[in-house]
Amino acid sequence: MKVICNGTVIAESDNTVVVERNHYFPKKAANEIKDRVAFRKGIRVEE
Repeated sequence: MKVICNGTVIAESDNTVVVERNHYFPKKAANEIKDRVAFRKGIRVEE
């Protein structure tokens, strides 16, 4: 399983846990997204 954002792989692992159709990655697999928050579709983020 890979997480790709703007063409860059930000997490990759064969060891994900699926809860309510969402994949949860081990911390080591997601170093690029450490200390970040994920927002679901429909949430508006402004700068």
